[in-house]
Parts: sequence; C-alpha cells; structure tokens
Amino acid sequence: MRLVKFSLLLLILMGCVVLHGQNTVADSSLQKIIQVWNQIKSSYIDDVDMKRLSELTIEGMLKHLDPHTVYLPPAKQKDATEKLDGLFVGVGMQYLTLNDTVVVTGTINGSPAQRVGILGGDYLLKIDDESAIGLSTESLTKRIRGRENTQVRLLFLRESDTIQFLVNRERINLESIPSYWMSDKRTGYIKLERFARTSTKELTEALTFLKGRGMKRLILDLRGNTGGYLDIGVQVANQFLQAGQLITYTEGENSKREDYFSDGKGLFVDGELIVLTDGATASASEIVAGALQDHDRAIILGSKTFSKGLVQRPIDLIDGSAIRLTIARYHTPSGRVIQRPYKSISSSGVLQKDSLIYLTDHGRSVSGSGGIMPDYILPKPDSLSTVNWNKAIRLSAVSVFALQKSQALREKILADYSDPERYVKKWTIDTCTMNEFIHVLESKGVLYSKMDDLTKGMMMAMVKASIGRYLFSADVYNIILIPTELAYIEALRLIQNKAEYSSLISRSPLEVSRKIGESLP
Repeated sequence: MRLVKFSLLLLILMGCVVLHGQNTVADSSLQKIIQVWNQIKSSYIDDVDMKRLSELTIEGMLKHLDPHTVYLPPAKQKDATEKLDGLFVGVGMQYLTLNDTVVVTGTINGSPAQRVGILGGDYLLKIDDESAIGLSTESLTKRIRGRENTQVRLLFLRESDTIQFLVNRERINLESIPSYWMSDKRTGYIKLERFARTSTKELTEALTFLKGRGMKRLILDLRGNTGGYLDIGVQVANQFLQAGQLITYTEGENSKREDYFSDGKGLFVDGELIVLTDGATASASEIVAGALQDHDRAIILGSKTFSKGLVQRPIDLIDGSAIRLTIARYHTPSGRVIQRPYKSISSSGVLQKDSLIYLTDHGRSVSGSGGIMPDYILPKPDSLSTVNWNKAIRLSAVSVFALQKSQALREKILADYSDPERYVKKWTIDTCTMNEFIHVLESKGVLYSKMDDLTKGMMMAMVKASIGRYLFSADVYNIILIPTELAYIEALRLIQNKAEYSSLISRSPLEVSRKIGESLP
C-alpha cells in the first residue's frame, strides 16, 4: 500500500505522467526512481521506514528547485493553513516559553481562555493531568488544541497558588491586524502582520474606523510581514490605488501572464501614505510596497525588503501533507521582479541583473536587483546598541523582568490604572524599578550604559509594554513600544511635513540610497 501511495506522490510531483483512462505512462526518469524504490523495498538488508524515505525523496527533489518550493508534513501543513485562513480550533491563549516553562502573555479577546479567567503571567504546569514542563512548541500546540467542542484541563501556577481551568476548544479568529490607532488628529497607523483570508475585512474595518476619527494620512506598517495569499495582497493594494492601475502581474514557463488591476473602490485612494518595511517584509508585502512605489502613491520607509517574488501553488497530497510548488514570478507594475537571484537546476535561477533600472509613473528610477529599495532608508543603528539590544532579547531579560514586576505590581497597577488606555498614558517606571532593571541587564552582560539614548528609551518602553501585555493585551504592548521605534518616529515626522513628503516622493530611491552612502545591493 505504501508503494502505491509513494508512486502517486511521485506522479503528482514530477508532472511527467500522462493519464489515458487506466493507463499510466511514466518517462524514464520516473521509472528509474520507482526501480530504486522497489529494490530498497524488496532487497535492502535492514527494515526501512518507507514513509520517512518517501518524505526524504520528495524533500531531496524540491531542494534543488527554487528556495520557496517546499514540502510540508501534515502537522505543518495544517498549522500553515490555519494561520493563513485566520482561523484555528483552540482556547485562544497566547504564551512564550521561559526556561522550559510556558508563561501566558495574554488571551485573545472573546476567547474561551479569556472567559474562564486565564491571565497573563500564569505559568502552565499541566495539560490534562500530564506535565507541560519542557514540551516542544509542536507538542504543546497539539495537546492544547484539538477537536472543536471538546475540553482541555489546564493547571497553572499563579503567584504562590495553583489554579485549574476546564476550557472549551472553539474556533478562534487569528487577527492579521493586531493594532491600529490615530497617531495624531490627522494621521492613522495600521500594523498588518500577514495576508490571511480575513485581512481584507480587517483592513476595511480599520480604515473605516480611522477615517471616522478624522484620518487624512496613513502609516501602513508591513515590517515583519512575510506575506500570505497573493489575491489578498492585491486586495490590500487596491485600497490605496485609483481605478485601472496595474497592481502586479504573474507569469511563468507553464503559466501565462495574468494581470491584476485596481477597481477604484478603495477606502484610502487619496492622502499621504507611508509604508514601513524591513528585511522580513516579503512576498505579498512586496507586491503592495512595489505597486504603491511604482505608482508614486506612497513613500516606502525603512530598509530593503526580503526579495521573495515567486508565486507558490499549494498542492495537497493524499496523507494530509502538501507541497508549495512555485509556478510563476510576480512583477511590480514597472516590470520589476522582486525575487533575489538564486541557484537551481533550471536556467532561470538567476532572475535579474543588478544593472536593471525601471521607472515609476512619474519617471523615478527604481532598482530591479530584487526586493524593494525604500524611498527613505533609515540609518543603521549604533553597533554597540544593536549588540546589547539583541543580547537582551536573546536572554529574555525584558520578558522575565516584566513578568516578575507584573506579578509584584498587579494589584497596585490594576487598582490605579484598571483601564488600559489610562495605563498607556499615565503609568511610568519609577527610578527604583528602572535601576533594578539596569542591574539585571548588567548582571547578564548586557551593557545598558553603552546603548544610545534611542535604544535605552526603547528598552524601557519594552519593559512597560511587556508588563502591559501581561496585565492587559498584546494591543497595549504595540501601542507603547512601536511609537518609540525610529521607523515610526521618522514616518510620523515626514508625514506631518507636507513639503518634505512631497519632495521625497518625487525623488528616485536610487538617489536617496547613494546620498546616504549605501551601495546598491
């Protein structure tokens, strides 16, 4: 039976079989693979896990193609699909792992975990009477999640007491826009984390809310957004473009060109727009950034994007696994291919030359060397600040300290700042707590004194934000931390200065990058 299943997998993957009724005709390459498989099955000296061997065979074939054609085992395929669909069955508990122990950072609004009273700062001890200490993320997720309308028993340590909850498993909405707010009386801010099935609806709701609050200009944050569904990326870009503008087009050796145009029904087709990007901004995020840049609709601010410009088609396999098969490249309206050069067994591995230059609608020069070069490139942070910041994050210094303080100060903070908005605006870290935190950092080898003022401010903001996340929600975390980041500060400054905004959006990103002293990639 396993042999039949594997043969079917190969037929699907290699695409070199023509079916005529019940007859299957395979080319010599496929016959060779099947011959080797049969010999292993019938003659190999030891017992072989043929299921695992089939997975390794598939992985071996795919790794010689492009970097984004991949095999997903059943568990990973299920998790990936849930994230992109924006729905999963679970309890709605958010957490991180500290020293092999799961610590709750918050709960999703309206979720079963929130309704039964699970709080940020709770330590998870047991799941259905079995220890939760030292579990891998995959094992933990599998044991907490399950079939809809079933229950899971969770035992927590809260301060010095243990407390147990019987929690229903339900369908949970996974937000792709965790936060949005008014930065000033005219400027809105939206953080978009992924391009999921719910993203268009969420963006429509966010834009409608902000416009109702007087928004005339917008900062769209795509930092860390690694992409998602192509059609959702098109729908997001559509919100900002006039009717009839090309958003992207795709084509491949076996896929004819397909164009995607805006319909003019977007909710924010006028008004200043800045898009924040970084090195993790990828795929559908690059479609949006590239379209808005090519049509001179937005200023792209931050650092160069990841450079993933290949379209994957998910192909489900018979055991619940899947492959993501690259079928086409996508292009920005000016014709740029976003994909960075790569090596493969095909002749199209190197997709573009560094020397290719393209023009936006208004004649600005943009690079075709892969990725999206920002119109405004942020200066590189001080190296000592970066090293010490990264060390603090790697050691979970902020998370652990904030967890301890959220437990010690919970009653006092909630008594004085029960409303999260009041906490955001009014609560401050006192000198004693600040000095205690600096001492913790120094004891871990993190040199706080060597950080620049901006990084110090962000570090203290992260402490307040983390305490707020344990006591209130992840939204509180973003509202406190993001406004201290250089990208946000610069975006807000630029968008408030109409003359500088207009000047920058009329200049070539290539000129800007050269002026700052950065060589083209």
